[in-house]
This record gives sequence, structure tokens and C-alpha cells, in this order.
Amino acid sequence: MTNNTSSNSGKLELGRNGSKSLPPEGPVAACLDSIDDIFKQPGFDGGEAKYKHVYRYHIEECIKEGRLAGQVYRISDIISDSLHEKSKLRKVIKALRGYDLTPDEIRSANIDFGSILKKTCLVTISHKMAKGSLRACIDGYAQLPHGMKPLTWMPEKEVPEWVRQMQAARLDKPVDVVILPTQ
Repeated sequence: MTNNTSSNSGKLELGRNGSKSLPPEGPVAACLDSIDDIFKQPGFDGGEAKYKHVYRYHIEECIKEGRLAGQVYRISDIISDSLHEKSKLRKVIKALRGYDLTPDEIRSANIDFGSILKKTCLVTISHKMAKGSLRACIDGYAQLPHGMKPLTWMPEKEVPEWVRQMQAARLDKPVDVVILPTQ
């Protein structure tokens, strides 16, 4: 029996028999392994353009069967660099750091993203149909509950092909990728 899954945003790769493997639904601990710059999004109503980034996480549970059996599930979220108080980025930073951005960080737009890499938070995963396939999506972020052990950082050995394709499709500037040390 072949049961394959890719490691990108819950996107599925079907096995020969059409089976699928997705990370479990519900709240799970997730470690932020990397942040990849992918493209620049035009601003709304002539506003400032914002960059989009892929935040890639792993969860502790392992894939049970198929060619990826024994590997941890990987899930990702595409997030703009908006610092608005209701933005997804603010929720991610607060969940990973344990506190929100300071007024100085917001005013200067100078965020230390190294302070959130390798950190663990709680993500809520759901399964949704999109573009004809079932996908795992991150619906929410929260701080890790007290007493819950953070996950060990486990970056992928290389940037996934789907991220490289998104980067290559950009026309506004050369590709920038956050490369993390393997220590």
C-alpha cells in the first residue's frame, strides 16, 4: 500500500491507490523550522506593498505508512508582513514569543525574526477541500500551554520544490530565502 504526502502546507501527493495522509485535526504543538520569502503583494487601494513569506513548521506526530513513513508531518502557512493588530503575523509572533510586539517594534517595523525561529506554539489544524484535494490548514495560533514541552527544531534538508517554484515565479526581485544553521 502506498500512502504519500508532501510536506507543503498539507498539500497532498496521492499514492497509487489514491490514499492520503494528513496531520491530525485539532490543536497540536508545532515548531517553526524556517521562514521563506516568496513574493511581494500589491497594497490595497494604493497602499504599501507587503511581502509574503512561507512559515514552515513540523509537528511531533510521524507519518504512519507509505514512502514517508517515520517522518514528521510538515505544515506551512503563507503570511504577509503586515503588522496590523489583527494580522496573522502578529498572532504568530505572540504565540511563538509569548508576548506581542512592543510599540517600538511596531513603529520601527524592526522585528527580530530570529527570536521566533526554532520556537514551539500550539496550532489548530483543520482539513479543507481546496483545488480539488483535501488539505491541512492552520486555522489558529496560541501560546504553548504551561507544562507542555517544546519540540526539538528539525529543519528540512532543503527548501521544498513548491516553495522554490513560487520564488522563481516572482518578477520583482531576486529570491531571498532564510537559511538556518543546522546546529
